[in-house]
Amino acid sequence: MLETRPASVPPPPNADLDLAFDFWQEGGVLSCTVRNLTDHPLYLDLSRTQLIINGLAHDYYADEQTTATSTRARAVATWEPTALLGRYAPGTAAASLSSSRTLRPKPVLQVPPQAAVVVGGLSAVPAPLLACELNKWKTRTPATLGYSETTSPLRFRQFLTYSAHPDGHDPRTLDHGFWVERVSNMSAASFRGPLLKDERCGRKLLTTHPTLPYAKRGNLYVAFRPVSTL
Repeated sequence: MLETRPASVPPPPNADLDLAFDFWQEGGVLSCTVRNLTDHPLYLDLSRTQLIINGLAHDYYADEQTTATSTRARAVATWEPTALLGRYAPGTAAASLSSSRTLRPKPVLQVPPQAAVVVGGLSAVPAPLLACELNKWKTRTPATLGYSETTSPLRFRQFLTYSAHPDGHDPRTLDHGFWVERVSNMSAASFRGPLLKDERCGRKLLTTHPTLPYAKRGNLYVAFRPVSTL
């Protein structure tokens, strides 16, 4: 589990867009809600919007298309000959129907006035963080390492390019930086936390749900199989 903190140098004030980050997705995937604060549409250029991890830029947009094909089977009624007086009796036969759909991502997203779009899908944790101290976790005791902004093993920026014009004329940019302040290695049970019974209409049910004590918008988490538990 990784805890983040905004960069010490804040971005310049922006009256057009408001950004709300959410890191709490499996695998450390970053999600960013981009809200238009103006009374006119804004256009977010994904071909010029990147997630920058330790100085390396990762593009949100790829000029490629994907084709999804689905197949479903169904029974079809048939009439088959019988040995009795040459008559026909009903029977069944299997048939399959296939359909495909081609998807091509949009390079430019329109953000309506006083509305928001979500940009995401890239992982902010490109590789496992390795340190001997992180192997010293126990079943109920996480092993934690703290960092400063200069020593952090993971620093990233969300760089957005947008315009008030559909053709991208007069582009503007936003550049928000974050860094990992604390890394904790723990068991799955510690990560999930104590279990609470589900309730419905004031009555406790037989099912339970984890408390997830580390569930915060500024935290990332990545599950992996431990090598050793010292």
